Formats: sequence, C-alpha cells, structure tokens
Amino acid sequence: MEDPAEKARGWQRYRDITGFVSARQCRHKRICAHFGESAKWERCNSCDICLGTAADLALAPVATPRLSRGAVARKRRKTTAASNSMAAPDTALLQALKDWRLKRAREYGVPAFVIFHDSVLAEIASARPRTLESLCGIKGIGENKLARFGGEIVQVVGAAATRKK
Repeated sequence: MEDPAEKARGWQRYRDITGFVSARQCRHKRICAHFGESAKWERCNSCDICLGTAADLALAPVATPRLSRGAVARKRRKTTAASNSMAAPDTALLQALKDWRLKRAREYGVPAFVIFHDSVLAEIASARPRTLESLCGIKGIGENKLARFGGEIVQVVGAAATRKK
C-alpha cells in the first residue's frame, strides 16, 4: 500500500481481528463493546469461549465427519436449485425439531433461535434429510452447526419417519 494512512488502518484492522480471535473473553460481549454497547452480562453461554469449546476445537478434531468446503458448496447449489420444488414442511417433524431445539437451548441457556431459526427448521422438515451430507445443503447449517448438531437432527428426522410408518 502506498498511502500511509490506509496502511495504518489496515494494520489496525489486523490487530483488532487477531485480538478478537485470541481473546479469552465472551465473543458476544466483545462484539457488543466493538459497537459501543455495554453488555450487562459476563457470559452469553452460546459462543465457543462461554461454552468452553474454543480450546477443544483447536486441540481435538470433531468426532462428526466433516465435508469439504467444495462438497458443502455443491450441496448448497443443488439444494438451492431444488428449493423451488420443495415439499411443504412435515408438521409433526417440524414440531419434533422445535422440541429438540428448545431442549438444546435450555441446556445452553440461550434463546431457541440461537440454536436454529424457525426457517431452518422448516426447511429441514421439508427436505427430511437422513444423512449429514443431505443436511449440509440446507441454508443456515454451516460447518460448525453441522458438526455440533447434525447427528442429533438426523436422528430426530429418522425417529419422525419411523413414527409415521
């Protein structure tokens, strides 16, 4: 960079992001502080720091099989193309997913939408994914949520399908 002021801003952005990543303080609290808000709580109980998973993620691989970014992108494209022809949500499955989400939210002490938004659950109830690969194509399910909740969601979908038979 030629402009010294722009170079200084670039380095400041670099220091800001590395400080955020390396901090051991609640990530949501740091984000609030960044935007000038003062959080009245110490722990959000939903970020990797508050859940105590930050160090675990760096040291141990996640047991759930992960898909490559390319596989996730291909699945997303397929799902997006198929979304226009997607069936209506299975109401019994949707309710089972909401019940599961509420249980997880209570365990983590967070609002239910932090686990998954209603629109994500509705898409799951429409697609009825039976594998992690088919689940990863659903908008709102990224690599982290797939690793954390994917197996449980597939079980909820499978159990709902078994009850229907």
